[in-house]
Amino acid sequence: MKQIIYYLILLITLFSNISYSNEQIIKEISEKVSMPIMIEILNDLSGANIVKIGDEEIKFSQRLHKSELNFKAAQYINNLFIKFGYEANFVSVYPSGWVTSLETSYVVKKGSKKPNEVVLFCANFDTPTPPKEKSELDTMPGANNNASGIAIMLEAARILENYEAEKTIVFAAFDDCTNSSFGPVHLIDSLRNIDFSKREYIFLSNLGRQLELNSSTIFSFDTTKISAIVDAFNQADHYLNLQTNIIKVNKGFTVLMSPSTSNLSEITFSNVFRAKDTISNTNMDVFDNLNLQYFSDNAKLAISALAVLAMAKPKGTNISNEFENSTLIYPNPASDYINITLPENMSSNPTLKHGVDNVVENVQIFNMLGVEVINSVSYAATPQDGNVRIDVSHLPAGVYYVR
Repeated sequence: MKQIIYYLILLITLFSNISYSNEQIIKEISEKVSMPIMIEILNDLSGANIVKIGDEEIKFSQRLHKSELNFKAAQYINNLFIKFGYEANFVSVYPSGWVTSLETSYVVKKGSKKPNEVVLFCANFDTPTPPKEKSELDTMPGANNNASGIAIMLEAARILENYEAEKTIVFAAFDDCTNSSFGPVHLIDSLRNIDFSKREYIFLSNLGRQLELNSSTIFSFDTTKISAIVDAFNQADHYLNLQTNIIKVNKGFTVLMSPSTSNLSEITFSNVFRAKDTISNTNMDVFDNLNLQYFSDNAKLAISALAVLAMAKPKGTNISNEFENSTLIYPNPASDYINITLPENMSSNPTLKHGVDNVVENVQIFNMLGVEVINSVSYAATPQDGNVRIDVSHLPAGVYYVR
């Protein structure tokens, strides 16, 4: 005797495919971005505030890569990682010929389902070396270059500590990007103990001051490899409807990789990097010369894009589709097809050796209005041992009933 089994599942989430869930996480993450926290970091790192590190009071008039203040800036960042609830890694090395050290501070948020897929979200904390005609003791506050990138990276770490992500996220601050470029090499060396099968890098730079109206830019050596990263940014840009941003993708500046590196994609997210910034390398790169609306929009854009890329969600909200002694319907959410697998006590029954076809008269899928959108009798379905596979790629995003 044939039986009919009824199930209610959340079935389809697409961009159409995946846009519903991503829209939710993008807007939720964006609302959690705190300008007061980031403004305090900007003012701390650019010398507007006095900062206490241990028993010492510090004012960051500059963060030149071989200076004591640069080392203190790394400690400041490391302390914030710890304050936000992470186990921080602080690594110092002495490059050949150097009498001062080079620092990297990073934390690892291990992925729940895809721990070997790593998203690196990073920024450098050193300020540019002044022109040769100027003394290195000159004030180089570096509010835009690159306290802005550090502030956004730290805010992402603060927010996402309360989320779980399917992919592993590494939040990192590194030294010496604007001078000898030893810093990026040291950063990657510091991460060699992380096992990975795929890497996606986002480098944040100069995101506090506009150089062209309504423009931020994604740069990459290889623009064909970064489609997933660009898609995450475009989704965030679309759903947040920000005031100051038009995302452009250009072939150009990245700092962490060779163009030929396999299983790795990298972008630099920046203002229009090739436009001349007459302030960035001077003592005028102060907090008062930032555009805070532009900075806020870039922070919301980058952090919510990171959440999408790393597949983040609030802790404790995992939805399971598998119930004991019941049918399993997967993947859920789905974009292309679903598989329906029978309970073991049915599929193992020798009288039901032809699987779903002999157990269920047909499989029907209804939308929330009760309209039948798929019927396996009239629609292509592929039965296998105890399974049926149904194409759902044509369905719009929504919630569906399976019967």
